[in-house]
Amino acid sequence: MKRLIILMIILITAAVISMAADRDNLIIKYGMTELSRDVSLNASDTTNTSETTTFTIINRQRYAQNQTFTVGLEDISGTPSVVITAYGKVTSAGSWVAIGSAITWTSDSDDGDITSTTPINYNYLKVEFVASGATQQTLIDEFEVKTSNAFDIPANSGTLTVSRATSGTVTITSADDDANAALTLVAGGTGALTLGDSGSTTAVTSSDWGISATGVQTGMGTISSGKVSSSAGVDLGTSQALTGTTALTIGAGTETVAVNSSDWDIDATGNMSGIGTIGMNDRLTVTHATSTDVSALPVYLSETLSADFGDASAPAYGMTVYSKIEGANLAATDAYESALTGLYGITGTNASVYPKAGVLAWIADNTTTADGAFVALIDGDTQVTQAGAAYAVRNLNSTPTSGFGYGLDLYSAAIGIYDAVEYRTADVRFVNGETFDNSLDKNIISNGNFIIQTPSPNAINSTDAITAAQMLGGVITSTSGAATALTTPTATAIMALIPNGGRGTTFDLIIDNSAGSSTITLTLDGSISVNTPAITGGDALTVSTANTVGLFRFYFVSGTAAKVFRIY
Repeated sequence: MKRLIILMIILITAAVISMAADRDNLIIKYGMTELSRDVSLNASDTTNTSETTTFTIINRQRYAQNQTFTVGLEDISGTPSVVITAYGKVTSAGSWVAIGSAITWTSDSDDGDITSTTPINYNYLKVEFVASGATQQTLIDEFEVKTSNAFDIPANSGTLTVSRATSGTVTITSADDDANAALTLVAGGTGALTLGDSGSTTAVTSSDWGISATGVQTGMGTISSGKVSSSAGVDLGTSQALTGTTALTIGAGTETVAVNSSDWDIDATGNMSGIGTIGMNDRLTVTHATSTDVSALPVYLSETLSADFGDASAPAYGMTVYSKIEGANLAATDAYESALTGLYGITGTNASVYPKAGVLAWIADNTTTADGAFVALIDGDTQVTQAGAAYAVRNLNSTPTSGFGYGLDLYSAAIGIYDAVEYRTADVRFVNGETFDNSLDKNIISNGNFIIQTPSPNAINSTDAITAAQMLGGVITSTSGAATALTTPTATAIMALIPNGGRGTTFDLIIDNSAGSSTITLTLDGSISVNTPAITGGDALTVSTANTVGLFRFYFVSGTAAKVFRIY
């Protein structure tokens, strides 16, 4: 009997030792994230050539989960090659779906995890170990299953955590029977709804509009109230307007504001560039306090005309500044009325040698086509249009000694390295084309004729030739005690000094012998002849001590020939 009992114990022990681990109907209990009991693996948990070893798990859970399967093998013999695959299904009648990436095990370095990529509520799980046809035997020495709820809601914490088993983006998607379910996030009662926190970036993406993780907004519609701010700027999108139902305020008076567009700009200091038309219903006031600036230009306007500016069929208007004043039947008697006004208000002394004026008309370098620095224009061709004068003067000052130094000043001495003023044709031109010219000092010449000749005496006290300039000076004096002959230059030489001179030009020459004690004889160049006198002695070219003074008038019959008359 004892022998029988001992034999039975030996047989039972051997059976227990040879029994493999329970691989079917492993369980993860509700609310748990791992197997309810550990899998006890032993020497019988082997996979041989062409065999399939399967572990099945029942996982009754309510939530979508991520799954992780940890496996390890040991090479017993042969050339191992075992494909390890995890599967899941929602219902018992459903089809098995592979989870994660399978492992092809050939050595210990292939021990590891199979991890799900998408959280799904699989209620049934299995893991298959499939050996290839090569001669082999491997031992399963590690098997573990863990899950994690995609939605982890600890009791009473108030925080919903959406997690995944591996790194990556977590996406919350609503679903219904036609995959078009809307999703609404609502804060209860009067509570605030907050997206994100200060420790991470937040982005919003929709099919119509979006806000990037750096705050860049695209496709935005109307923002009806509240404050929009961003350190990276606010993008209104394409062809969008920033509008206000009442007053629209940009900036709060505590920071700078800049506008930057593809066409025009206003920088943070108020400098504008590329600005088009500015329309106003009130006045524009620009105040600029300048101390040592090189250029004091509170308003600077510039216009560049293209080569094809204008239209041959109608006048074009290329005007950098156009100001206009209009009205009708004005009754005010004490009113200044001007479309453009310049006021010079510098008091005390002013050491500048450059132009100082209420209005400065400036002809730029390399310009040759302007009608004038100032042009007065009578416009319109449908009604009578009149003005008191093209250029007029008024005086609204009763302080003694006040007033203009000159009514018209055409003189300017040289300034620095620049020449004194000279006029290319004449100083003044009148309505019928006549001119006044003062280029010959002390003379005013109109169309080649001397209107005002201010004598400039030249002393010649011995026989000599008279220069053309001395001739036109108007007076020759002599204190000679001996007979003296004075020879004229050619008519051509004289004419060269007379602006616009030619046939009909006349000038007078006085020979003053009042201080001399002998006779002075005027000797003529061959281009100058004595005109047949109309009075006795009119052809005499001598000035004696008896008559002391002789007046001679020269008349040019051409630019190279002249006649002379003795007046007295």
